Amino acid sequence: HFWQQRWFLAGNLVAAVGLVAGGIRLRERRKLRRALLALERQQAVEQERRRIAQDMHDELGSRLAKVSLLCELAKTTADRPAEIASRVSTIAEASRAVLATLDEMVWAVNPQNDTLEHLAAYIGEYAQEFFQTTRIECEVRMPVSFPDRPLPAEVRHHLFLAVQESFSNVLKHSGASRVSVALSADDRCFSITIEDNGRGFPASCLPPDSNPSAVVSPLGRNGLTNIQRRIEAISARLRIENVVPAGARVSLTLPFVD
Repeated sequence: HFWQQRWFLAGNLVAAVGLVAGGIRLRERRKLRRALLALERQQAVEQERRRIAQDMHDELGSRLAKVSLLCELAKTTADRPAEIASRVSTIAEASRAVLATLDEMVWAVNPQNDTLEHLAAYIGEYAQEFFQTTRIECEVRMPVSFPDRPLPAEVRHHLFLAVQESFSNVLKHSGASRVSVALSADDRCFSITIEDNGRGFPASCLPPDSNPSAVVSPLGRNGLTNIQRRIEAISARLRIENVVPAGARVSLTLPFVD
């Protein structure tokens, strides 16, 4: 019979060896893929840890140093009660800023907040609180719900700090009496538009018409450069412009990547 022939037996042996080798190769490739994914996750965790450590050093370090300095200054005014009261008030304000920074960091690293809806809600609440005790009236506009989109902590962190810097620019430089914060999203992107009725950006800050996403930041307006740096870190887009009859508009757009 042909199945008893040497050529048939040899062929079966070769086929069996090929199947075994193919199975081993497939298993090893799967193991390698799992190992690479685990390594990528580990690298992402390490990168996030470094970012948190840097933020704690930069943000909390500077704020705590300010509190410490204010306490030392308060000691020198022990014989002047009026100045002591003023120093204590300033220390209390600086301490609240430290607590706010801690709250922002905890929010940024909490995985339960890794969604578009959580980010939008947090920005809306922060905008109201930020301008609440200032001379600027704040209006927040956003839809009732947002698409169910996950957002990594790094993306949320950079986008929130860009918004925070934009609010600070409005408060410090605009001379505005009103600011509106509009948040929206569709299947393609998440958009944040911050518009005020102040004096607008100086001409030297505005980008050339040929490149509306560029930012020219002269000395003293490094906030715009910081915003652009954070936006570029998450592959988002930034547009700044003046509006008619008066005011400025900052638009931040985060494209979704499936």
